[in-house]
Amino acid sequence: MAIGTKKIPISKVIIGEAEIQAVAEVLRSGHLREGPECEAFEREFAEHVGARQALATISGTAALQMAYQAVLQPGDEVIVPSFTFFATASMAVAVGAVPVFCDVRADTLTLDLEDAARRVTEKTRAIAPVHLFGNPADVEAVEKLARERRLSVIWDASQAHG
Repeated sequence: MAIGTKKIPISKVIIGEAEIQAVAEVLRSGHLREGPECEAFEREFAEHVGARQALATISGTAALQMAYQAVLQPGDEVIVPSFTFFATASMAVAVGAVPVFCDVRADTLTLDLEDAARRVTEKTRAIAPVHLFGNPADVEAVEKLARERRLSVIWDASQAHG
């Protein structure tokens, strides 16, 4: 029996003409960072997600590194899902922390919180749930575990903007 070569995409990005035009306008303006479009985006995004403020970064990887630097010290452990983009774990390593992998749920591919709870040790300082492929992590359950175990939550919401 031959194995097929047809690929099944995990996700499909749809980019329309309006998005292309908006990017072209920013490129033509010469303000690729810290310009008026960026400031407007940060303000509107913060309002959209109910935050006091937002900071645009070049990537989700950079955002994770900044969040980890704010919360973790060298040697601290952070619980991360075993199935996600590599930056969720590698940025912990970049700041000297130790990623501790936990299982994901088969139905959502998000953190299995029972497994995450079993992996918490005296060195664990944070948990980094990921909203993945349109499947949100169980926010209330994550927050409950974090409160009970006195952990910071570093949300990897790179795929959860809307």
